[in-house]
Amino acid sequence: MKLYAGSNCLYGHACRIVLKEKDVDCDVLDPAADPEFDLTELNPYGESPTLIDRELVLYGDNVITEFLDERLPHPPLMPLDPIGRGRARLLIGRLQRDWLGEVKRLLDEGKPLNKRLKKSLWDGLLAMSP
Repeated sequence: MKLYAGSNCLYGHACRIVLKEKDVDCDVLDPAADPEFDLTELNPYGESPTLIDRELVLYGDNVITEFLDERLPHPPLMPLDPIGRGRARLLIGRLQRDWLGEVKRLLDEGKPLNKRLKKSLWDGLLAMSP
């Protein structure tokens, strides 16, 4: 199994976390490390993350993480009961909506976090915690 994900790719890090949680032996490759490599040969969008599992090529963090959870069901990423899964999905949605967009924007712009934004991100994480 190979995962193509840039070192600053938040979505690639989400896939790495799942791979680690599932204890999967996977080669993680940064597509930017090889100037000759063209990710569009595997993924029409040329974006990371992209996962190769034998002859299957998947791209997009949600597609990859759901595939890994279904292919490797233990340990499950989500609680087994519907109420627990619903709560987990709410937490994921809040994290994506309130936090990840801002962090991605900062990484893309290469700007450091200022105090106001650090506090805002921290407060958002605290508000989401159970």
